[in-house]
Amino acid sequence: MNEMGDLVNFPQSAKQLRELGLQAFRNGNFTQAVQHLDQLCHQFPDSVTPGDVRTLAGAYLQLDELDEAADTVRDASDDLVQDANGRYLLLQIATRQPDFPLGAYVINATTDPTEHEDNLMTMTQTMADYDETHAHEVAVTKRHLRHLGGMTVLEQERFITTELARLPFNDVVDPLSAALVDRDVHPAVRSSLVTWARVAVPTTPFPVWVYDRLVTITPAELDMPVEDATSQAVLGAIVDQLPEQEDMLESVLPTFYVLLGFLYPAVPEIITDTDEFARAALNPQRESAYSGLIEWLLAAAQQLNDAGTSLDQ
Repeated sequence: MNEMGDLVNFPQSAKQLRELGLQAFRNGNFTQAVQHLDQLCHQFPDSVTPGDVRTLAGAYLQLDELDEAADTVRDASDDLVQDANGRYLLLQIATRQPDFPLGAYVINATTDPTEHEDNLMTMTQTMADYDETHAHEVAVTKRHLRHLGGMTVLEQERFITTELARLPFNDVVDPLSAALVDRDVHPAVRSSLVTWARVAVPTTPFPVWVYDRLVTITPAELDMPVEDATSQAVLGAIVDQLPEQEDMLESVLPTFYVLLGFLYPAVPEIITDTDEFARAALNPQRESAYSGLIEWLLAAAQQLNDAGTSLDQ
């Protein structure tokens, strides 16, 4: 009941909230659209469609709430990038934030030649404009990248999550090269740098220091972290080592995703016996050729935990 004693019919279903949000968006009432669609996302997460995400993020953009728009699409970008409307939305976010890796992701996913060329020109111009209007910030970011190992783990995480996405891709080879061989850069941060290099400088070879060795990589030739055949074999070996122990697997496998990410992109070079590595990792007290590696991985994970970062999520 409202103050007049009239019955207020609150929408209860995902369908009602979707219709109200879409109608508010079409009417230009973007604040109301956000309210309805945000309620939909929180109350009926399993019913949320890519279209709902696109409308909600579009409403945030209309309200100039760029961070909220970016947060909205973060877990749905693989779905949104499948159609032109979704790519257009992602490119708007990429150019206005800016988020240059997101822009590169959209460009790489665009198969139509005309759309691809238009998107490429848009991001190229956005980078050039940002480089010109934010010359000081860009220079500071490059300096931070070059000396990343001199920061605390928390500062390194902050750099990865706030500064790196706004670094244009031109003239980054030298500072990136320095960071990739710096042994004081945390392995999780280095993994993020290599992933960034896949879109920023995909064809440039780099030496990378991983665990106890230098490996030379060409970013475009790499799988994403933990998607290489060796990492997948390790995960399979973990499953084989814990037959019929689903509860334990649910807690163990995410940990191994993190630990294997610390070795990116050198997992195949470092882990040559996936079964033995799995046995040693599940029983760290067991004597193994991988004992030193396991100890190093666990120490790196503990370092993230002690620092209170989200890089192990």
